[in-house]
Amino acid sequence: MNNPNKKRLRRTMMFLNAQKPGLIKDPYIYKADSLMLDLEDAVAENQKDVARFSLYHALKTVDYRGAERVVRINGLDTPYWREDIRACVAGGCDSIRIPKTEHAEDVRRVAAAIAEDEKTYGRPEGEVLIIAALESARGVMNALEICESDERLFGIALSGGDYTKDLQTHITGTGIELMGARQQMIIAARAAGVQCFDTVFTDLKDMDGFRKDVENIHLMGFDGKSIINPRQIPIVHEIFTPTQKDIIFAEKVVKEIDSKKALGAGNMKSMEAAWGIGENTVGVNRRNEPEQMDGRLGILKLAARDGKEPEVLLIRVTAHANVLSGDNYFISADYIGAARKRLEEAYGCPVMMVQGAAGDIRPRYHQDNMEYVEIHCWEMARKGFSQEYRQKYEPQSRRALEQMAEDVFRSVDAVYASLVLMPLERVEIRSSFCRFAADVPDMERAEKIAEEAEREGEIDGRMWLKEVKRLLDEGIQKQYADIEIQYLFVNQGCLCGVPNEAMCRIAIDIWKEAEAPFLFFNGYTNGCSSYLPTAEEYDKGGYEVLWSNLVYYPYHGRVMPLNRDTAGKMAAQVVEDWRKSRS
Repeated sequence: MNNPNKKRLRRTMMFLNAQKPGLIKDPYIYKADSLMLDLEDAVAENQKDVARFSLYHALKTVDYRGAERVVRINGLDTPYWREDIRACVAGGCDSIRIPKTEHAEDVRRVAAAIAEDEKTYGRPEGEVLIIAALESARGVMNALEICESDERLFGIALSGGDYTKDLQTHITGTGIELMGARQQMIIAARAAGVQCFDTVFTDLKDMDGFRKDVENIHLMGFDGKSIINPRQIPIVHEIFTPTQKDIIFAEKVVKEIDSKKALGAGNMKSMEAAWGIGENTVGVNRRNEPEQMDGRLGILKLAARDGKEPEVLLIRVTAHANVLSGDNYFISADYIGAARKRLEEAYGCPVMMVQGAAGDIRPRYHQDNMEYVEIHCWEMARKGFSQEYRQKYEPQSRRALEQMAEDVFRSVDAVYASLVLMPLERVEIRSSFCRFAADVPDMERAEKIAEEAEREGEIDGRMWLKEVKRLLDEGIQKQYADIEIQYLFVNQGCLCGVPNEAMCRIAIDIWKEAEAPFLFFNGYTNGCSSYLPTAEEYDKGGYEVLWSNLVYYPYHGRVMPLNRDTAGKMAAQVVEDWRKSRS
């Protein structure tokens, strides 16, 4: 089933009451990309038949001048939806919008009905497409499943009004109540290769607010926006339509890609891969006694089949890249840059480096004052660094970089000769999406945390306290994070990544439970989502668990760490995904 209209331009979808002939006879004049002819909420219970009759004749007789004709049918929990589909297909609509979609089976039911009616009314198989509206927390959580449910589905759309009611909140105008749903849906849509559309903006008096809302969803990656008034169309089209400068740049990029493809087409190589484990000697646990360390330094060697020299080396290390602290004046990739340079000189190939679960792991070699500067960075920034201070510590920085790079090289070189290349049989990328919660503290506890952070870490928590109070005043007691767990499988090994600064114990627990030494759990992947402590470390508190949130809450969106059981749940999910991938 290959319908070219699945990827058509859909910047605007304008809602129109299908019951009112005056609204649906000539809306093409407003030049919306898609017209949403509504049989559901806009039509009274006792007027469904009338609206369906009006819709059928409009589809048959009105020339919509190229605008897509989408019909929102009644919900699958009503007695009307099946007859709605018959009228839509018989009339000649382009697409059908399913309201209140919560499961993939909802889409498949509608798809089966459409297929039956296409045969009945002589329309080509697959001509009528589907868009699913997600209007509840369950629907949003099942977004990926819905996106992958049927070939007819070209996209998903958020219905903000019903969604916020299901969340037991309301539309605020700030977009904060929709943030989680928007992110979850756009990620799911992109993973499945379908389009994603934002909800309506109902305040027609606030055109500045509307523009800001459209700019935000455009930056998030949405394909378009549902609208309720023609006045909104020009703003959406302006923001979603590329400028001449953008077009010229895009054309240049396409030409460059095409030329590179042409050059590389005849240079494709059969590859082999080898995984190895060296000793991780570059990190020290800064929180635990006795130390907890992931002792594996991961190595992935890629080489051309029958070739002696490597094409690429990928090295997985576990230690913060902060050998250089805030007092240095180097522009540098820190020890990772120094290690890459050392390895590239030794093996004559490009080297990539990825960071493991290093939330509690500092570099073994560092400046004498590094720990102090890291914790007291705000105070040091205010005071500034004297010339004498820099002269004292810059040589230490250089030595520390050299020592870290040399240790990484020695660990790799100790096992390099024993790496056994095997034909490259599996290269695969997968993702899992999980929602985790963080509890908002009461003001008494929040004040204690802020006092402790000020006393122990000289961290100013006044703005953080204001945010906590705001959340509590609005009745928000929980905040959520939708975490993407990404997997890159290469033969028998796997790099697994999350956007958190995960503590090393989590990586250790995962590979031991999975009995998979080449399963490497990593942090800092595709985003910033706060530290991820184990349950044991959660109970200890401190900078990584509590105080850091006073500084970084504007970036990851939560005032507290994810709840105590999060690390355990995430580890269990990774192990489960790994085992499924091997079955």
